[in-house]
Amino acid sequence: MKAAIIAPTTLLSRYATGDYHLCLAHLVNSDKQYADFYRTRANAGDHVILDNSVIELGQPMFFSDLQRAIDKIHPVEFVLADFPREPTATLHWAEEYGFTLKGLYPEMKLMAVPQWTKQKLPSEWLYNYNQLEELSCIDSIGIPKFLGKHRTMVCEELSHMRNPKWEHHLLGTWGNPIEVKDLAEQFDWLRGVDSKAPVRAGLAGVAFHPEFGLLANRDALPPMNFAEAFDPMPIITWSNIKQFLGWAEGRTEAQVLALRKEFIIGAESSSR
Repeated sequence: MKAAIIAPTTLLSRYATGDYHLCLAHLVNSDKQYADFYRTRANAGDHVILDNSVIELGQPMFFSDLQRAIDKIHPVEFVLADFPREPTATLHWAEEYGFTLKGLYPEMKLMAVPQWTKQKLPSEWLYNYNQLEELSCIDSIGIPKFLGKHRTMVCEELSHMRNPKWEHHLLGTWGNPIEVKDLAEQFDWLRGVDSKAPVRAGLAGVAFHPEFGLLANRDALPPMNFAEAFDPMPIITWSNIKQFLGWAEGRTEAQVLALRKEFIIGAESSSR
């Protein structure tokens, strides 16, 4: 499957070099450099997914603000607003605005993100998936990282029940990002995945291991600052991205990153 690498604005041209992308609506509206990058990529024919930013903001954006972001970059695909742990509200928003968006932007794909309730039952998520299946305006489904350890089981269920007209995208990674390797190997119908983990770990100087993935406590890593980024050792970040792209394709890179002594000394000197 394809992999969209998420990076801070100043590092987009360095690390978001593929033809598959995911960007955040609130940053498109607030950061001209960020919006210009993704508009350019969309105009060049890349697959640009515009996410609704509900995870970053904690609540859905107004429809008018989402439409403003769409008009700024003209994405290939847009993630409909979803309401965390509120499957009914998620369905109703899709019913109310999905057809409107399809009428305004007939060429733009629409992705829905099924939800479960506070009980966190996979059966609830699958039920909401089936509810959204009734809407003809939807083109794809986002399988979110909040499913956690249940994501593999949900994908197994979808292997039997998924709508063949829909494409499926993994929204982010949870725990150890090497999970995408197992998912790619088991479910060849998954279209893509997005993650900031390769860059976030690289900026903290943490390298991915090709066989074991992230050898660190993910929660202990500094959060990604989209406005500012200190990238002291790009070789680590590049290695992480290479490993992640390989995992998304269902393979493992053969070698562990080897750092030359003079490179490490140089990096230490430049950071003082």
